[in-house]
Amino acid sequence: MRTSIWCGAAIVALALGAGGDARAVPLLAVDADPSQPGLQDVRIVSVGSSFDVFVTISNVEAAHPLHAFELSLGYDALVLAATDADLGAFLVAPVLVVENDATPPAVRFAATTLGPLARDGAGELLSIHFDAIALGTSILSLASVILAEPFGDEIVPFELLGATIQVVPEPATGVLLVMGLGAIASRPRRA
Repeated sequence: MRTSIWCGAAIVALALGAGGDARAVPLLAVDADPSQPGLQDVRIVSVGSSFDVFVTISNVEAAHPLHAFELSLGYDALVLAATDADLGAFLVAPVLVVENDATPPAVRFAATTLGPLARDGAGELLSIHFDAIALGTSILSLASVILAEPFGDEIVPFELLGATIQVVPEPATGVLLVMGLGAIASRPRRA
């Protein structure tokens, strides 16, 4: 009799959710260097260079698929200039881009799938093109994020992971400096 009471209580507890939430939490992350395998949270670039970063999503469950998103990616406008943002391939087509604004110091982007279709799994939500305009370090941070299932149900909770871009002098600048100093040092001195 006692065994059946405990088994019955365990079944009721699991049915009511007391057994713990095994739901995966979606992760939005900035991949600072999509050309490298895995998720890169740091990238070093030269002044004057152009590069792309991706905003990726993972751990999206079939029970809570992604239909639409809105986000802001902040950056240091004294170090970087965002020039373009393009929708990634994660959302199911056709997709309507609702907002695409790269006004410093953030890129604001929102998109929704047209129709009741949605996607689970992992992939690229967005690619953002930057120009490195000055020496320094810029933190790329995600904010104002909204993830939605079909019919507008919000997907919560979720995790955010930013990245760091370090802008350094062009390699040629250092070489030219050393060559110039060498030329000055090797110059014959006047008597």
